[in-house]
Amino acid sequence: MKSSACLIVNPVSGSFSKGRLKQVESILKRKYSLLEVFFTEAQGDALKKAREASNRGFSLVVAFGGDGTLNEVINGVAHSDTVVGFIPSGTTNVFAKETGIPDDPMAATELILKGTPRQIHAGFINRERLFVLMAGVGFDAEAVCGVRPVVKRYLGKLSYILSGLEVLIKNPLNQLEVTVDNQKRIGCSGIIICNASKYAGNFSICPDASIKAPELQAVLFGSPTRVATLRYILGILTGKHIKYKDTIFLKGRDFLIQGSSFVQIDGDCYGTLPVEVSLIENVVKVIF
Repeated sequence: MKSSACLIVNPVSGSFSKGRLKQVESILKRKYSLLEVFFTEAQGDALKKAREASNRGFSLVVAFGGDGTLNEVINGVAHSDTVVGFIPSGTTNVFAKETGIPDDPMAATELILKGTPRQIHAGFINRERLFVLMAGVGFDAEAVCGVRPVVKRYLGKLSYILSGLEVLIKNPLNQLEVTVDNQKRIGCSGIIICNASKYAGNFSICPDASIKAPELQAVLFGSPTRVATLRYILGILTGKHIKYKDTIFLKGRDFLIQGSSFVQIDGDCYGTLPVEVSLIENVVKVIF
């Protein structure tokens, strides 16, 4: 099915509109004689549909939504010949910023028709779920998992800020233990494992991380106090966190994180500790 494409749409993503969808469909039909459109209704729908499309032999699956929708699509087609395209319409669209995919849906769709698929690496958490951008434990995960879907739909990025403030005020962080490549053990209050350099938009949290590099990078935050957490947040916003004495940067392919905390991957709540994170190379082809 060389000229077949499946367009998976998250209709509640930040900047989605029916008018844009019609334009996207029109562009894709210039190349793909068979275009199947699917609308997600609940978490996990995009993953199931992407897997189904891949098993049916679709040559292209396009995620029209945010980073969470893209994450599900990549998990659905991983280790297959199906190529993934991304039309960003989410809250932060970190993958688009990381790879240079245009914010404009029509321009992103044109790129899908003209661009070249490239193999990317991905993180693998608990041997069951891939992530493309990052896995976070500690403050950022508590904030992400505290966001209420209804609030996110109406307030967008502001919903994460409000949730973060709530965590900062009410929930003191717990001490975590991180083991890297089965050797080095480090205590910290939070960790973000990066497969890409961008974070929460255009902020660069692990400057040397890349979806094309054969390793994961991580930043560990030392102190669990509210004052220190606020300083880490401001450091990320200004880029000064890389110079803090109580932040540690590491490279590795395998991480074990133990303690008590929520876990987020690619900006969506995943679950709770403990987790194992590893790198899988050449997991999927994405156009960017």
